Amino acid sequence: MKDETVKLFATILGSKTLAESAIAYLARCRTIPTVEETSSALSVPALTAKKIVSAARLSTVFLLDSKAISVSNPDLVVAYLSDLKCAEVEHCVVLTVAADNTLINRHTCSMGIAWGTTVDASVIYRYALEDRARSIIIAHNHPSGNPYFSKLDYKFASELIQAGKVMHINFHDSIVVSHRGYCSLRQENPGLFETNTPM
Repeated sequence: MKDETVKLFATILGSKTLAESAIAYLARCRTIPTVEETSSALSVPALTAKKIVSAARLSTVFLLDSKAISVSNPDLVVAYLSDLKCAEVEHCVVLTVAADNTLINRHTCSMGIAWGTTVDASVIYRYALEDRARSIIIAHNHPSGNPYFSKLDYKFASELIQAGKVMHINFHDSIVVSHRGYCSLRQENPGLFETNTPM
């Protein structure tokens, strides 16, 4: 991390610590994030997030310097989603994935309350189509700390698997993250994915 870059961001944001966090966050992004995504990821007010996004739009250095993020195993995905582990409300995000198993983009589909959130399958696959993704990974957090899937989680994942077959987009995994660990649906129940490969 270049000292000069930190100084420039600190001038804009008024805090060296926030500047370092913002730079680290932008460096993980394959595209410029939205104000909402930035506010959620860094737990900052919308005005601060707007400053960060505006600065990113003025310079593509973060995009040019960033490396492709591999999502070839759940550990890597969970590391990328570390900001969700201690979130106080439930978030549902979709990761759009290229054919080489690298991340294309991260989209926040919904934000709910401490014990749930609602999202429509059409929203998830719309992001996949827009990003021309080969596959998707769905992830959500459990603010309670319980890292396991609920019956509703299983039902929703099953619906997404079926929808993916119709859309010819591979549903790669569903992951629950929490401050007490994580759970991968593909690891827990691989049978659900045996026929989950587009033609």
